[in-house]
Amino acid sequence: MTLIEQQLFAAITPNELLCQSWAQRDAATRAPNITQLTSHFNALALWTVKSVVEPATVKQRAKRLSFLVDVAEQLREMGNYSTLMAIIAGLNKASVLRLKLTLKECGPKCLRKMSELETLMSADGAYRNYRTVVKSSILPCIPYIGVVLLDLTFMEDGNQDRIGDHINFVKRQMIAEVIRDLELKQTTAYPFKWNDEVARSFVLLPRASVEYESQLWAESKRKESSQPAQ
Repeated sequence: MTLIEQQLFAAITPNELLCQSWAQRDAATRAPNITQLTSHFNALALWTVKSVVEPATVKQRAKRLSFLVDVAEQLREMGNYSTLMAIIAGLNKASVLRLKLTLKECGPKCLRKMSELETLMSADGAYRNYRTVVKSSILPCIPYIGVVLLDLTFMEDGNQDRIGDHINFVKRQMIAEVIRDLELKQTTAYPFKWNDEVARSFVLLPRASVEYESQLWAESKRKESSQPAQ
């Protein structure tokens, strides 16, 4: 998982990070690698949902959910915040959160660990907790690209390109510092061995779509129907 994420992250070029290329109609052309990383993120989130709702019994689902929380913890320890965020996003989908019996079966230790990871990656305070941790992370490290793009958007929208007749070099310097930090993380690789079989299963994940998410919601309702009010 981490090697695939590293590969996608390392492919992003500086030009893709300029002028909010990733948010334009032709983003697939102007920012192809950001687009691909985002698509993979969304696919991973729904893979997480599928992994939880798929098992037939409550115990099996709880075991699967607990395993994913352990995986997320390992991702945090190795500094892969991108895949960590994708799994957290999946675990917070309505299709998972409505599985009350499954969550109860997981037990307090698992739920506490899950809550701690959610707090780490929370958007509260402009991702304050995440920023604090990633700033002190030892390389290699894969940042959550959403925060990087958020910062670049604020820099682009909140600062004029020119001040009078002069180029706003302060704005250019702020953007350059973000890109420089990203490039440093891109050039530091993980010392893991590639496993073709495992990699193939994650490269070929179903693309995220409204239809696919609706199917997962329906599957969740089949596994644990809503209890009637007492």
